[in-house]
Amino acid sequence: GGRVFNTAGDSVIAEFNSPVDCVNAAIDFQTLLSDRNNNAKDITKMNFRVGIHLDDVIIEGDDIFGNGVNIAARLEGVCDPGEIVISENVHQYIIKKINLISEQIGNKSLKNIDLKFPVFQINLPKDSAHHSISSEIIKSDNSKVRLLVLPFRNSNNSQDNSELVDGIVEDLITEFSMIKDIEVMSNATTISISDVEIDIKELKENYGADFFLTGSIRSSGNRVRVSVELLAAENGDVLWKERYDREIEDLFDVQDDIVRRVMSPLVGEIELSTLNRAERKPTENLNSYEYLLKGKVFHHKYKKETHPTALEFFNKAIELDPNNGAAYAWKACTIGGGISRGFFEDSEDISKSDVLDCINKALEINQNDFECYRMLCRVHLTIYGDHQKAIEFGKRAIELNPNDPRILWAYGTALALSGAGKESLENLLKSYSLSPNIGVDVVLFDIEDYGKSNETFCYGSQIWSKDTRLDSLLPIYGINLDMVGDPNALFLYEGYSREYARPILDKVWTIAKHMGYSRYFKVIPDGQITDDHYYVNQAGIPCIDIIHRDPQNGSFANSWHTHNDNMDNISAKTLKSVTDVVMQTIYRED
Repeated sequence: GGRVFNTAGDSVIAEFNSPVDCVNAAIDFQTLLSDRNNNAKDITKMNFRVGIHLDDVIIEGDDIFGNGVNIAARLEGVCDPGEIVISENVHQYIIKKINLISEQIGNKSLKNIDLKFPVFQINLPKDSAHHSISSEIIKSDNSKVRLLVLPFRNSNNSQDNSELVDGIVEDLITEFSMIKDIEVMSNATTISISDVEIDIKELKENYGADFFLTGSIRSSGNRVRVSVELLAAENGDVLWKERYDREIEDLFDVQDDIVRRVMSPLVGEIELSTLNRAERKPTENLNSYEYLLKGKVFHHKYKKETHPTALEFFNKAIELDPNNGAAYAWKACTIGGGISRGFFEDSEDISKSDVLDCINKALEINQNDFECYRMLCRVHLTIYGDHQKAIEFGKRAIELNPNDPRILWAYGTALALSGAGKESLENLLKSYSLSPNIGVDVVLFDIEDYGKSNETFCYGSQIWSKDTRLDSLLPIYGINLDMVGDPNALFLYEGYSREYARPILDKVWTIAKHMGYSRYFKVIPDGQITDDHYYVNQAGIPCIDIIHRDPQNGSFANSWHTHNDNMDNISAKTLKSVTDVVMQTIYRED
């Protein structure tokens, strides 16, 4: 509800914490008056006009002043009796929360206001005798509000503060993603636009965002200053802004206030009250929290040289606070991902068993940590191959966090491998829409042996590699598959792959080793083969060749280029090994 301040004459001034609550109250108010006027006899009819605006106000005792009051009063002056008019910034907040806004009624000149104001009118039902507020004020399940958190500016211009800024922003995105009635673009999306010039119009078109959150962070000694703004995607207008100048130990409370101040107008306090964020506070120890943030930043770099640093930071966080459950969870993620990517060797010091030990410890501290269930889903999917267990843990993770693309992708993949195609596709498509930064293209090259000379050999890949559209869609790397079905296949370290794409070659063969397919994938140097991957590399795309060749005599399969190259000479086991390795390679590209 709101608070009534003045009732001078026949006017009422009221203030609400939420534009949605305010508009709902206005509709309720006008509906009740309409019912009274239509149904009561022998009484004077009452017709009120309602103007609603969102802006700064000053409250002193029982009085309220400021721009918000002045403009709301001017809007009321241009309103017809029995109607409700709202300003454009209120319209931005409620457009996807109610279904009664029908039209913009033009740009109005308001008394003592220089600029003309775009004004919208709430079209109330004409027959209100049986009007039900709950049936008219609905949330649109098919059109949720979408928020994109833009990179915050590092006002210190120092690397240490940069890690703090990135960590705080990721925590904010995580908190927003827990809210079921909105959609939040992923932290990976935020990172992907950190080095580009921000164009609000272009971002709205690319990501379908309704609102943007941006700001800056400066730290000095034991104090931190956080400035934050909420922008309307439609026109870039600032809908809300705040500056926090606090002791750094109050940082968690600042994050909590930002989440509530931004989301309350959009989803209301009822859903926010279900978040129980205090129960997920990782630690009371500020130094432990800072190490946790730094560890996450280094983890997300996904490099062999940064993963050990991330692990070191998580260990320090745990050392300072043994009850920092989030540090255990991220330590598990770092170890598991590091082993699967070949950053760590599975040894006595670091092993797969450490992953489950850390996850179980994190769950012991907090049974509602979605990160733990996300990692359990992934561990059972990628390490143990238990798809049903992966589905069980993935479902629990989604219940806790419905907007995390990592969860949606892992859960969707487990569903796909279990045959639940439709449900799988729904989750995978949502994952992509919230983090549209990774794509997989399958190219089928034809006309490999057209002609006799190098000018026409591998003609399909030659034409493809010269396509100018690649300039805007340049893939990160490629994997070429050729003759991968022989029962006795041996895939060697092909020459051009070593020359142009050695890191990719090492990564794929390491994944094969950890999956138990070293029988097929041999770390044996081979000569250069002019295959389709050669021309892909010439286009500037690192590409490896997974191709069978006998290391003793350099020959291809016995059935190569003969009529015996048929299903009788293709091994399902060999095909499965290649499929598993390629899919795991793709899946691990976070």
